[in-house]
Amino acid sequence: MSEVTSALYKVSYAIPCGVCEEPIPLNEWEVRHTVFRLCPECIKAIKFAKALMKNNPNMNIDGDDGK
Repeated sequence: MSEVTSALYKVSYAIPCGVCEEPIPLNEWEVRHTVFRLCPECIKAIKFAKALMKNNPNMNIDGDDGK
């Protein structure tokens, strides 16, 4: 968790995204309760990949390679 200061010397907090490490701003309540977070772009990418895997019957999702 890192502190980010603005030009008005108001302290705000941020946590890095769990995938791309882009800082995500947090409020006081979230600072106390958040350990892991994803940015909106990473959430969209994960949902897109999940939809692609679900619609492709040839993709092996469960890890069973038949051996």
